[in-house]
Amino acid sequence: MPQDYFDHACRDGFGRHTPHLLGEALGWHRRFVGTGPMRRV
Repeated sequence: MPQDYFDHACRDGFGRHTPHLLGEALGWHRRFVGTGPMRRV
């Protein structure tokens, strides 16, 4: 799985210095913004 992410980031990522797919790497943050915290309020 890490190799798949790396290959995909090298192919489709914005920069070439450190390959990242920010939408996937920060998916937890998008989910938090959309659904709120996991703890009961």
